[in-house]
Amino acid sequence: MNFQQGIEFGKEKAKKLIKKKVGQAVKKLIIQILKKVLMKLVLLIVKAIMGAVAALVAVLGVPLAIILAIVIIIGGAMFILAPSLGLIDSDSPRTQQEVRSELETLITNSSKDPAYRPPFELVSSIDMMRIIQEDLEPWEVEFSPIVNTLSPDLTYEDFEDTYEIKTVTTTTREITRPISNSELYIEGAGTAQVIDSGTEQVTETITEVNTNVTEQKEKVTLLKTAHAWNRLETFEYKETALNNPFKLVEVKEVGNKKIEVYKRKTKEWVFDGKDFEYNYSKFDQILNELDLEEAAIKLLVEALKENNVPLDGYMGNFFDVFIDGGMGMMVPQEYMKFYKAAEAKYKVGWNYLAAIHWVETKFSTIDIMVSSVGAIGHTQFMPCTFVGWAHPSCGGVGKGNIPDKELKDPAVIKKYGGYGVDANNDGKSDPWDLEDALFSTAHYLSKSGFSSNVKKAIRNYNHSDKYVADVLHYAELFTSTQGEIPPVSSGTFTRPASGPITSDFGKRSGGMHYGVDIGKRANVVPIVAAADGTVSRSYYSSTYGEAVFIQHVIDGQKWETVYAHMVSGSRRVQVGEQVKKGQTIGIMGNTGESYGAHLHFEIHKNGGWNAQKSNAISPTKSGLIQW
Repeated sequence: MNFQQGIEFGKEKAKKLIKKKVGQAVKKLIIQILKKVLMKLVLLIVKAIMGAVAALVAVLGVPLAIILAIVIIIGGAMFILAPSLGLIDSDSPRTQQEVRSELETLITNSSKDPAYRPPFELVSSIDMMRIIQEDLEPWEVEFSPIVNTLSPDLTYEDFEDTYEIKTVTTTTREITRPISNSELYIEGAGTAQVIDSGTEQVTETITEVNTNVTEQKEKVTLLKTAHAWNRLETFEYKETALNNPFKLVEVKEVGNKKIEVYKRKTKEWVFDGKDFEYNYSKFDQILNELDLEEAAIKLLVEALKENNVPLDGYMGNFFDVFIDGGMGMMVPQEYMKFYKAAEAKYKVGWNYLAAIHWVETKFSTIDIMVSSVGAIGHTQFMPCTFVGWAHPSCGGVGKGNIPDKELKDPAVIKKYGGYGVDANNDGKSDPWDLEDALFSTAHYLSKSGFSSNVKKAIRNYNHSDKYVADVLHYAELFTSTQGEIPPVSSGTFTRPASGPITSDFGKRSGGMHYGVDIGKRANVVPIVAAADGTVSRSYYSSTYGEAVFIQHVIDGQKWETVYAHMVSGSRRVQVGEQVKKGQTIGIMGNTGESYGAHLHFEIHKNGGWNAQKSNAISPTKSGLIQW
């Protein structure tokens, strides 16, 4: 570790320590305050704290990244505690319980199906943001606009179940007829009697049974689509034949008739699958209507996370703010050759393989890569699926008891019908080898009908609806991300990001713009190193925001390039790190003194960047980059 690296290491340690200490103190202070005063007073205290923090920065030079962390801690504490603590003063027109009861009633009435109602914590956190932004008292908030927007849209479809109705009619009547002398003495022949004519007759009871079966259709209304605040679900149904016995449903007597009605269902429409996809359009609508700034949305996001309100699969208008771990979910470029090769062989999209790799092991960054049920390797195969379910030890969930030598033996896998592949021809099909694991996954998806039904193939890999939605989500994300990586061009430098040039080098608004601005045109726009070099700075600046500086020596000439306004947490390189031309170093964002997501890119010659920008040259007019 050199001297500069030692300084950076010390700074990081100091950041963590300060954040921890400040966080503990602030949380304790906020809890005490929130229990005693109104929300507005809390806001004033927050402003006072921020003033004190600003003074601390001026005196001690604490990095602004720590200030952002403090803001998040304060704001997070406020919103985290908001749903559970009483924030309304005892002298207010309505009590805390009355306000909470009103909100709970609105949410309950938003849908008959509780599964699709907006969470209480979601609505209350958004409304706490409104209290601050709109300068309202807590009891002045009208909950209905937020609840109405977040309420689910449910559509239904009518089907007809088929029934058979069997009617059994029993008619009983008495008849009188003449009887012969021979019948007169037959036991049970009837009751003989003498009438005036002297002719003998008998009275008998006659029973007639008639059965009639008819078909009847009965309408049944089933849920077809459910558009909730964070997802869209579409339901499919199919008609199935039944073999039910008749059941007596009605008995009535009319005169000398007894009528029995039996009923049975012969055909029924039943659930046949659900299509699940993330959809945050309702949530985005709220954030757009409130016109929240990025810092405010960050506080809201922290509150939702702490209140366990899921934000899985979000790719909406505020995606930059929602990124957790920044570049952690970006496709590692060194793996692309494996994804592409497996795609070419098995006709399974590389982006789906990358998505499964991310969902299963976060691009192989999980230490053990063995699940609780026994799935193994980079893409989490059950051993029996990998080696073949015909293996004598296989059963149950598929963990089996397979010796490592057999698990990786291509001949054994072929014998038992497994999906393991020896992709690199080293004589082993190894789920712990990334290339083998990805080819094996592609093999399995191909055999599961990927070419004709992508969702069904993924569901075969893992039977969870959420798993399928997650894979589809990240497959879409990785496609847009990879598509936005600019191709590496020949020449001194390559283009650092895709997108339109929104502001060029030169005089602007009475000042000088020492770089070029590249606008954002996708949810995630990667930023790449313009040339081989060494990272000279990787930090948060009050003006540049999240920024990376790279020094280059090209044909003996010294250069330095600047990449500014990246998404918070997205910087992928550290000081002293060697980078390659076209290597992803961050995500285009809107941090620092920025008014809209973009990349501010500078090129400096002869000694590199300096505060006077005396070495800055035009990236577009210098001819150094093929735009």
